[in-house]
Amino acid sequence: MNDKEIFKIGPVELTRKEAEEIYASGKYILTSTAVYQVFFSPAQNRFYGHRLYWKKGARFCLRGRYHVFDGAYINKIIGHELLA
Repeated sequence: MNDKEIFKIGPVELTRKEAEEIYASGKYILTSTAVYQVFFSPAQNRFYGHRLYWKKGARFCLRGRYHVFDGAYINKIIGHELLA
């Protein structure tokens, strides 16, 4: 395994270790305008992301930054019961 591997999830760049931690904990990535879930493909041995929610013009955090939260907290931030 290459620890220097970078995985791009939406606008966020994660190392393999960071992606593994987010995936294993079942948490989500919150950017300024979207919520992403991290998935793993055993066939390709790669992490990838899927955008679950997007709101034009939203500012959940500063542009260029991101946060990792569980589903219940993300639901409070976005104002919808979207995630478990």
